[in-house]
Amino acid sequence: MSQLVKKLEQLPKSSFSIEDVSKVSDLPRPSLRVALHRLVKKGELLALSKGLYQLPNRPIDAEALACELGYPAYLSLEWALAQHAGVLHQLPRSIELMTTGRTRELEMAGQLIRFHHLKNDLFWGYRLEENILVAEPEKAIIDLLYLERVGLKKLQTDEIRWEALDLKKLMRYAKRTKKIYLIEKVRTLTTARS
Repeated sequence: MSQLVKKLEQLPKSSFSIEDVSKVSDLPRPSLRVALHRLVKKGELLALSKGLYQLPNRPIDAEALACELGYPAYLSLEWALAQHAGVLHQLPRSIELMTTGRTRELEMAGQLIRFHHLKNDLFWGYRLEENILVAEPEKAIIDLLYLERVGLKKLQTDEIRWEALDLKKLMRYAKRTKKIYLIEKVRTLTTARS
């Protein structure tokens, strides 16, 4: 086992970028890339995607990895509502994130990960949970309605546990977007449940 792998085993992260590896290695960047390539060929490291590696004996933390790959990004939509807030009755098949980066999807270790583009002025309403950013449930609803407007999502109102949401906060968040269609949609949803 190489000295570099031993150093990586000391890190608390499940995956490593080249930047992470450079912090524990004295090798110059070009030599580091070659060393990482050789470690992958020998099976001492796994290449998860371009510039992202993992030790083969560590479990993949798909959520943390997704947040890192889409940075800046936060878990949202049905995934956050079901897995983190317990507000959605059905479990989604894919990890879904909002990002200021481009919309894309990828599969990693059998898990589908979807990144949805969000304008910078709508990138808020999340909290830090175990080193990953997760949308507050009310913001996840706002994100769903935002994507519903462009035909990418559909809010399944009968699948939401509305009593677990702060409806006043949901309305505050809708108003914060300054998008009339969101404010009207949230007004309709909250009036029906008041």
